[in-house]
Amino acid sequence: MNLMPAIDLIEGKCVRLTKGDYKQLTVYSNDPVEMAIRLEGEGADILHVVDLEGAKAGHLVHFDLIRKIQSKLSIPLEIGGGIRNEEAIDRLLNADIKRIILGTVTVTDEDFTLQMLKKYGEYLIFGFDARGENIAVKGWLEDTQCKVVETIQKYEAYGLKEVIYTDINKDGTLIGPNLEMLSTILKETKVALIASGGISSNDDILDV
Repeated sequence: MNLMPAIDLIEGKCVRLTKGDYKQLTVYSNDPVEMAIRLEGEGADILHVVDLEGAKAGHLVHFDLIRKIQSKLSIPLEIGGGIRNEEAIDRLLNADIKRIILGTVTVTDEDFTLQMLKKYGEYLIFGFDARGENIAVKGWLEDTQCKVVETIQKYEAYGLKEVIYTDINKDGTLIGPNLEMLSTILKETKVALIASGGISSNDDILDV
């Protein structure tokens, strides 16, 4: 198991939303670069960074900051938020980002997603942010009827290897992960799974 601390970015700051609500925002640091260096020093294997403004806007907003963070670390960055075209993928790869999360686009544009999976599959992780089993998109602002397991299985047939599942109703609450849904994904698919949302203690980690 690898532990991945997360930094969510809004207005160049490290923040945390509660249940995906942009009105319930807590600022944890005004210096994401310093925070990233600290987390690496404390033993992080990988640093998970989400451009929350990018997720809402549909394009990377914090690209320069992400590139600066990467330049200061020796561990890999995992980047998500607003990555919805090939240009964004290329920009991140050229900035030495080798773990790139596709989220909204996996639901809204299947043809594009399959093209990117074929071309860049070794670098791509699909991020499914959901309320229970229903995927939400566009920075968690829009719910869909797309089911997590069915969507994973669809793309798994074309080579998808790794998925991050976030239960929006758990995220930012520190009340523990959705173990039932995590178990279902592992039983029904063969992907490597990253558990996200609600994890706040050693017991939560051991449960996962």
